[in-house]
Amino acid sequence: MMKKTTPISASDDSRIPAFSPETAFERMICTADDALAWALREPVAVFRDVRCVSGQAVWDAFYSAVSAKQPASVLCAYFYELDRAHVSPELYEAEKDLYPQMFFSLVAYDGETFRLRSRISTDTVLDRDEPFLYLVHLIGENPPGALYRYTEEYDLVNDASVTWERLQRSMFSSQYGDFIRHASVYMDMHD
Repeated sequence: MMKKTTPISASDDSRIPAFSPETAFERMICTADDALAWALREPVAVFRDVRCVSGQAVWDAFYSAVSAKQPASVLCAYFYELDRAHVSPELYEAEKDLYPQMFFSLVAYDGETFRLRSRISTDTVLDRDEPFLYLVHLIGENPPGALYRYTEEYDLVNDASVTWERLQRSMFSSQYGDFIRHASVYMDMHD
């Protein structure tokens, strides 16, 4: 029987006695703005505007542990805003009430396989719950004209030989057979 947990909000997060990525993932139910404020105070890897803005040491500790085949977990938070300057006026009007949005992803490693669970901060329903075999660190050069020269990613995959270029091709190909099942759990762009 699954243990029932009571969701809590960012305003009463003191009910979580010691930070646990699993407990926080299960119980933090709140608006995107509250979730962002909470995540920035906690040991969470926080991403905003395709940049890691907080929790780099948390991510590095997780990656070191799993690289050594030690069980570990990390909570990642992805904050999205609708940028009026970069979308059409029609799209902005249609979507503006849906933003900002915060998504949580819990990445857990048991010493052999990874499990990814993801959901929006305002709901308990999972958007994704999947196992993966590998976590790969990929770096690729963006095309000319991009805002940043390089993209650095950590992706969950089932083929350890995947490259950044193959992954990019698979996402933009119209051929079904080209698709590579993956999940980007860490992304940072830089020059």
